[in-house]
Amino acid sequence: MCIRDSFRSERFPRGLRGIGTLHARVLRRVNEDTVKAELAAEECLIAHERGRGFLLEHPRNTLARFLPAWARLLSRPGVYQVEYHRCMFEPCRLHKFQLLITNMSELVTAVSRTCSTRTVCARTGEEHESMTPRVGPTGCVFFPKVALREPPRELCQLMAGAILEWARGDAGGEPSDYDFVEIFGGFRSPLTEAVREAASKGKEAPPALA
Repeated sequence: MCIRDSFRSERFPRGLRGIGTLHARVLRRVNEDTVKAELAAEECLIAHERGRGFLLEHPRNTLARFLPAWARLLSRPGVYQVEYHRCMFEPCRLHKFQLLITNMSELVTAVSRTCSTRTVCARTGEEHESMTPRVGPTGCVFFPKVALREPPRELCQLMAGAILEWARGDAGGEPSDYDFVEIFGGFRSPLTEAVREAASKGKEAPPALA
């Protein structure tokens, strides 16, 4: 999930003054992004207060952090902020700085991987893939950022393992006792699939809703 920062500021995270003069379609997209960001934070806060695990992924430097709902969530004891670059997880090669907000400490260890430079990837030793659209041999335009709509396969697998570890440990139960719900998770909900696959290797997989 990504809240567009083009028409926001730290002082006005919901939208700059005069935003109402924008084209109706642009204004609708900005408002929809705000609603989704606030809803996500509010639901995570409810889950935290009820002793349920949650995770919320967003670009690291997002201005959504200044929304009241996000500020309330981030101020709660037991809520962690984990920074990582997606290029540090197979097969992603895009240097995208991300933030994971969660109350599951297992995810802190599993996901905390940062890449030291913008040019050469610390994981592959090769240059990062450019995010600039390019024309392929057949004349088709390729947009690398499309791959960022969903988390990389390895990241999903590590997250799934950490979630199940939390369920069996901190939550004091078995994965089959819990529902896993992925919201705004991309076209294929890859994290849901990773949790289902990881759980099926042990006992019954938890019901998954996406």
